[in-house]
Amino acid sequence: MILSALLGWVVVTVMQLGQGSWFQILGLLPFAAIIGLPIAFLVAWVLVGPVLWHVMGKPVTWARAATWGAGISAIIAAISILIGRLNGYRISQDPTFHFWTAREVDGILTPYGWKMLAFDTAYFIVAGGAIGLLIRLIIGPGRTTN
Repeated sequence: MILSALLGWVVVTVMQLGQGSWFQILGLLPFAAIIGLPIAFLVAWVLVGPVLWHVMGKPVTWARAATWGAGISAIIAAISILIGRLNGYRISQDPTFHFWTAREVDGILTPYGWKMLAFDTAYFIVAGGAIGLLIRLIIGPGRTTN
């Protein structure tokens, strides 16, 4: 569980900080660790833990590890998208709020924003499958046969 939390934190940190210079990344890394690691461990214990205990009840094949890793990531991504879009809708209803970027205008995603959200989500789900495979490689298939 600790390994999945650490690997998940690394993936999210790389996604968020990976577009800056090395100087920016090294400057923000302690902040990302202070804020992100407790969140990663909380998510690992609340969401990933029960699923991992269920999955480890039987020997875990490579396909099963990848599927469950991607599935857990898809659930986390869906929750994140739901919260983000509800927050965007709330912001869009405020007539005094005016903010725009290439991805978002007053809380509503632009077509480019939807495309980037789809790419980020796909990357996150694929990374979750890869984390599942890496955890399977490290901890093995499990020992129970029933």
